[in-house]
Amino acid sequence: MPFPHLSNVIEQYKTTLSAVETQTPLSAKQALNLLLLRDEIQTWLSQPAQQRHSVLLDIAQLDKRLRKQAQPIAKTLDLDTLRASINPPETSWWWHFPKPIHIWNKLDWLWKFLTIVTLTASVSLVVDISSRFLSGGPDTLGAFAITTQSVLTLLASRSAFTRDGTAEVERFLANIKIPQHFHQEASFGLSILLLLGLLGFHASLPQIAVLYNNRGDRLFYDSNPPQLASALTRYQRALACIQTTWSLATV
Repeated sequence: MPFPHLSNVIEQYKTTLSAVETQTPLSAKQALNLLLLRDEIQTWLSQPAQQRHSVLLDIAQLDKRLRKQAQPIAKTLDLDTLRASINPPETSWWWHFPKPIHIWNKLDWLWKFLTIVTLTASVSLVVDISSRFLSGGPDTLGAFAITTQSVLTLLASRSAFTRDGTAEVERFLANIKIPQHFHQEASFGLSILLLLGLLGFHASLPQIAVLYNNRGDRLFYDSNPPQLASALTRYQRALACIQTTWSLATV
């Protein structure tokens, strides 16, 4: 099928571009038509004897205006899907406009920094709590507490510090229908929940110390003969639980 004359296509390109520049909000049909017209011009330019200097100057000026519409076009059209359908070459730059940065994504660096700080505090808490339960050798309660906290903190840290972990969190947040521009905020929220859980567990150490002390009393007073070694271990762990050696200064 023969192409229309190049000057006609350029005129359509100019008219459509002017409409796109003034249209608010921009329609997807108009934006797509503009890119298709630019495709037609490129096809003409690839033909022998079509690249006249005057035409090239006109096209360069129009292309300069088109580049200024990159964000509205990328916001209006799903260019990723369109590229997958028509598979344009890299030289067709008008199909490769980057998706505009959402206003909520502009502070992603801050949320990521706060997430790292929060996870660092969580790691410090896990180390502190674990050292208390490991005093005298781990028991069932201590092993459960250490394993649960360590696994949760390890998973959270992996999501923040590794590419694979970040991708897994992105998929999880997408599956629960959290918009992409809220993903960093959601990750920070998860790290805060983990820290609050650890702080809550840390605050409950005095109550856990009472449990260990009561176990020691039963082993010492209620056993016949008294289980001195086991009772001493419980007392030592009770003392370890009530020590206040951890502080945010260690972060």
